[in-house]
Amino acid sequence: GERLVYHAPTAAGDRFFLIDPEHSSTPVELGPGAGFTLQHARNPRYTRDGGWIWFEAATDGERAGEIWRMRSDGTDPERVGAESTATLGDFHPDPSPDGTEVVFSSNRNGATPGELVVRTIGTGEEPTPITTNEMHVPVDRQLEVTMSALDVLHSFWVPEWGIKRDAVPV
Repeated sequence: GERLVYHAPTAAGDRFFLIDPEHSSTPVELGPGAGFTLQHARNPRYTRDGGWIWFEAATDGERAGEIWRMRSDGTDPERVGAESTATLGDFHPDPSPDGTEVVFSSNRNGATPGELVVRTIGTGEEPTPITTNEMHVPVDRQLEVTMSALDVLHSFWVPEWGIKRDAVPV
């Protein structure tokens, strides 16, 4: 079935809600339970099998983004990767189709805001940066690129594909 997960700010912090039209049109709040508050929780993405929801959040309002995941029923939240600092963190997670890797944007190196990084799940290995002028994509597979901007105009341009897209700040 089709399900939709979205985030919305509440007085208690950002929360995720699920709409499952097969069963009800009423949103159901997803969450890890009492005593656990996520600040700035956003950009939820399902794994292809629907078993996990990946998202960006922080455990307090003083930190930048961190990569998290939880089961699609809102249980078993876990941070995937390092804690962020006030200004350095990870953003916009997108899991691989098989769920073994996640690609995300990071500004942790301080020199290249928006650097793309791939982390293999469960290995304990450091994430692998992807240089911003080089992109590796699967052959004969559809590719979805999601863009957003908070501060200035950002462009994504692939001359070989004949495309250029701009992310305009909101």
